[in-house]
Amino acid sequence: MKSSSKKDARREAARAERERRWRLTEDESPLHRAELQTLLEQVAERVMSEGHDSTFRWTEDWLRSEGHPVDPVLTFLREHRVVDDYSLLIEGTPYQLFGPTDDRLVWMPIARESLDALIAELEGARCGDTHARTREFLVRNHLPVARTLAALLALGGGRDCEVVLNVDPEAIYRSRPEFESDA
Repeated sequence: MKSSSKKDARREAARAERERRWRLTEDESPLHRAELQTLLEQVAERVMSEGHDSTFRWTEDWLRSEGHPVDPVLTFLREHRVVDDYSLLIEGTPYQLFGPTDDRLVWMPIARESLDALIAELEGARCGDTHARTREFLVRNHLPVARTLAALLALGGGRDCEVVLNVDPEAIYRSRPEFESDA
């Protein structure tokens, strides 16, 4: 077997194993993907507007309001290294737990065109310690502010200049050539 064939075989085995683990995680989850996505969006709104306190306060509030059992969901999240509301936003998205979707590799609530326009607007701007220009762009374009800021933060975009430096649209949207055959 040629070296490239071995490399391709290893790559395929790794892909198959990731998919197997994602399926198992989804099967054991007390929430379906859509429910976890809704939870994530609601927690993002609360954390970004009201802060977090290293607990599952916002997660528990949402679970109770929707009639979901709290303990099994929190146990599941903790088993997957999600320890509070903030880490749900950073490490507990449906994309990380259950794998990518047909159009996204990771969580991003805005379309690629909007993210590309945001990055273009932020390029070359002076870097402050906030998301002030990002927030202005999102408001001006009627895009979801809190959810987008949370998703950017999860991707290393902790302030305006870090959005430009660390957020790569190619790593978010299913437009990379290696995924075209999977769709």
